[in-house]
Amino acid sequence: KTLEARNYIELKHLDHDLKTPLTSVQALVSVIRLMEENDVIHEYLFRIEGSIDNLSGMISEILYEDKKNIISTEALLNNILSQISHMHFSSNINVENRAKDAYVRVNKIRFSRAIINALDNSYNALHDIYDEIFIIIEDIGEKVSFEIMDKGIGIKAEVLEEVLKKGFSMRESTGLGLGFIEDTVNYHDGEMDISSQPGIGTSLKIIIPKVNRDDEKNSNN
Repeated sequence: KTLEARNYIELKHLDHDLKTPLTSVQALVSVIRLMEENDVIHEYLFRIEGSIDNLSGMISEILYEDKKNIISTEALLNNILSQISHMHFSSNINVENRAKDAYVRVNKIRFSRAIINALDNSYNALHDIYDEIFIIIEDIGEKVSFEIMDKGIGIKAEVLEEVLKKGFSMRESTGLGLGFIEDTVNYHDGEMDISSQPGIGTSLKIIIPKVNRDDEKNSNN
C-alpha cells in the first residue's frame, strides 16, 4: 500500500510536469487569439487549443489506467484509425460502424491499443499483403460488439485453446498481444470471443457494455 501511494504521488507529479508547458502554450494561444483579427489564423489558433486539450486528456489516460471516459463508437473508431494511419496495415482496413449512435465508457488509449494489437495480429495472418481486414461495430442491445475479422491462414482448434496463455505466440514475439487484449477486455467489464478456421480466417469479438451519453457522474472515475 505504501508503494502504491508513492507511485500515485509520482504520477501526480509527472502529470503536472507534462501538463505545465501545455498550459503555458494554451494561455499564449488564447492571448494571440484575442489580438488576432484574421479569421483564418483565428480558426487555426482555435484548432491548436483543441489539440492541446486533447493532448492533455491523452496524458491523463496514459498515466492513469483507471481513468475512463464516455465516448461514442464513432469517435473511438476515428481515434483508432488516426493511430494506424501510418502503419503498414492501414490500407488493408475495411470499416463498418453499425452503431454510430452508441456510447461506451473506456480508457481510450488502452482500448485503442487493444484493437490495434488485434489488427496487427490479423495482418500477420493474411495470405496476401493486399487482403482486407474488417472492423465491424454493432449495437447488440445493452452492449456493443467490436469485431476484427480477417480471411487469413486461420488457427487450428488445438492451437486456439492455447492462444490466450501468457507468452504464447505463433510468431517470434513475446506473445503479449492477445494477453493484453484479454486484460483490457476484462478491465472494461467485457467479454471476448475468438473463432477461427484454418485456411478461412479468424474473427475476434470484443463486447463491452453500452452506456448513456449523459451519464456524466460515471465518466470521471
